Amino acid sequence: HPHGAFATIPAAICSWPGAVGWFPVRFHACIADVLFNIPFVREILMIMGAKRVNRENVRFLLHEGHSIGIQPGGIYEQLRTDPTQEVAYFPPNLGFIRQAIEAGTPLLPAYLFGENQIFDISDTSRSVAQLVHKWTGVPILFVRGSFG
Repeated sequence: HPHGAFATIPAAICSWPGAVGWFPVRFHACIADVLFNIPFVREILMIMGAKRVNRENVRFLLHEGHSIGIQPGGIYEQLRTDPTQEVAYFPPNLGFIRQAIEAGTPLLPAYLFGENQIFDISDTSRSVAQLVHKWTGVPILFVRGSFG
C-alpha cells in the first residue's frame, strides 16, 4: 500500500508488544536498515519488535514461522508520497515474495487506503528531504498533519 510520509499503521499497531496475544502468530514489521542507525528511532523500533528488512532476516523470520509486514515502496515511495493521490511503487526485484513461497508462508497483499493522506508534505520539504537522503541515506521528512 502507499507508504506515505511514515509507515505508521503496520509499525505502530501490528508490532506493538501488547498485540502479541491478539494474533495467533508473532508478527514483525520489517523496516529499512538505515532507520536502525538513528539513535532513539532504533530504540523505538526495537521496543516495537521491528526487524531490519534484509534477505537474511526475512529468511530467518519466515523459516521460524513468524509473520512479517513489508511495504515494498520503501524510501523511494516515501519521498514521492502525495496526499492527493493513491499511488504504490514497487521495486523491480521483490525477493521477499520468492522467500515466502520457499518457506511455505502464505502471502496476504494489503492496501491501506488513506495512509498517505495523514500527513502533507510541501514541495520545499520534499526537495530538502530528497537532498538530505542523497547525502545521508536517511529520509527525513518535515510534514504537516491535520492539526497543523
